[in-house]
Amino acid sequence: MTSLKIYLFSFLALLLTFCSSCDEDAFSTVVDIEIPEHQSALAVSSAIHTQDSVWRVLVSKSEPIVGESTITIIEDATVDILKNGNPFMTLPFNSATNHYEIPLAAPLEADDSVYKIAVSAATFDAVSAEQTMPRSAIIENISFEADGTIDSYGYQTDELSFDIVDQAGADYYGIELFYVYSFDIGNGEFEEGIDQLYMETSDVLIEDLDFGRSKVISDASFDGNKYRVRLTTNLYSFDDLENKKLVVRINSLTRESYLFQRSLHEFRNSQDNPFAEPVIVFDNIENGHGIFRMENRSVFELEL
Repeated sequence: MTSLKIYLFSFLALLLTFCSSCDEDAFSTVVDIEIPEHQSALAVSSAIHTQDSVWRVLVSKSEPIVGESTITIIEDATVDILKNGNPFMTLPFNSATNHYEIPLAAPLEADDSVYKIAVSAATFDAVSAEQTMPRSAIIENISFEADGTIDSYGYQTDELSFDIVDQAGADYYGIELFYVYSFDIGNGEFEEGIDQLYMETSDVLIEDLDFGRSKVISDASFDGNKYRVRLTTNLYSFDDLENKKLVVRINSLTRESYLFQRSLHEFRNSQDNPFAEPVIVFDNIENGHGIFRMENRSVFELEL
């Protein structure tokens, strides 16, 4: 009993000494960091698909990380597109859209051509980026079954499934699902409506993008083989709708497009979360900032 009292007294004395040595700043450290002066650079953004009829490029300047977030459009830049190292197009500025853009004589094809965006403007270093249109996805056995499966909560739900016939080499696939329909606006006239559908999956290989509105998958674990994709969704149909169908978009992505979309989703998902690690959005613009990406789009329509 005496030993217990001694130990208890020693503990209390140690605790009192520790607490008495603490003040309000004992557990805080303030470090002044001098933020270097921001050097503005060109920021370029362009995404082109095989079905696009217009090539658009947004050119702005980078802004510092502190202060208000603004976009300053550069209207006097020179935006050139090179194909396999040769001049291909020069894009004029369109003040109505704030983009540099030009109609395409024909949609781009996956022919192994290397496209380069080269942008220059006064007082800025010239920037550039290269991309090659990825090959088209090979999709088989695509089907949709209403109430065909159960969701993660055990409720009956709709299922979309298809096979990816993967080719040898690194491939990345983006998936989007739309519900297209016509509805009566009176006097026997109809208007078309389109809703992008939310998708879920229990497949750990399929990554979420845009909070369920799109998915992405890398072929790293099934390179050169066939892979079955299964997704669930909720398709709410109404009796007064006509011409109902599902539109499935499968985008073959370049590696840069895949990394950009993944990092952008992670960045958005980390916002307003004090416990999230900082996320740097992937870019591929040399000497500047931004993203140039290409996607080969395949579209499948399923009548309902």
